[in-house]
Amino acid sequence: MTDTAVFRIISDRRDDIAMDARCMALLTGAGVHDIPPSDDAMWPAALARNGRRRLKEYQAATGDRDADVRDLLIHYARREGVELVREIGSGTHVVVVPAPEGPREEATL
Repeated sequence: MTDTAVFRIISDRRDDIAMDARCMALLTGAGVHDIPPSDDAMWPAALARNGRRRLKEYQAATGDRDADVRDLLIHYARREGVELVREIGSGTHVVVVPAPEGPREEATL
């Protein structure tokens, strides 16, 4: 089963994107079950701290001090083996980070 995170760009403004709970888990390092519903007005302080920590980790690993949310999603999706998909319009999806390949079986003759 593939672990997939999906995001959608809302506007041309930087970091103006909608994300599913799996994307939020990538950004915070939390489990998907720890991410509150999108309509929840209260964001746990620990998740916000984790998000800032993950940004610093990304900056230290890449040297990129001007990253946007998409850069972070791509980095952590690759690192954690999560397929990252951008939703474009109704029913159109573009794979940004492919799912990791599972172990291959050797062909027998």
